[in-house]
Amino acid sequence: MPLARRYHWRDKYRLEVLQEIYRVLSPHGVFVNGDKIAEPRPRHDEVLLEQIRLCIDAYAKENRPDLLRAWVVHYLEDNISGVLWFEAEAIEQLKQVGFKSVKKPFDVNLKQPWWRLGASCEELTPAAS
Repeated sequence: MPLARRYHWRDKYRLEVLQEIYRVLSPHGVFVNGDKIAEPRPRHDEVLLEQIRLCIDAYAKENRPDLLRAWVVHYLEDNISGVLWFEAEAIEQLKQVGFKSVKKPFDVNLKQPWWRLGASCEELTPAAS
């Protein structure tokens, strides 16, 4: 499985992959995780519901029930116990395998669906320091 495809990895496998990334990363190299990391509950649940609402709105307008179903299933699969990766757990695991500096450079706000073409950098909000 290519490393770029991290979807639906179970906890044990995710940790093994992180260990391998750390092992092969050049000194002073940078690892960037581009996948979703969950905020603590109840905020995570609010974000999940908003993502599903955005999917419903976007794909209903396009008359694409196939894409709506695929995205909703994808979001729900992301939330399976042992797959869902909460922020605190992610930081702990990254430090556990050896990463010294773990930073969260930005959060995506949910005013616009991220998958829409034409999304601008203005839709990204800096994380609080």
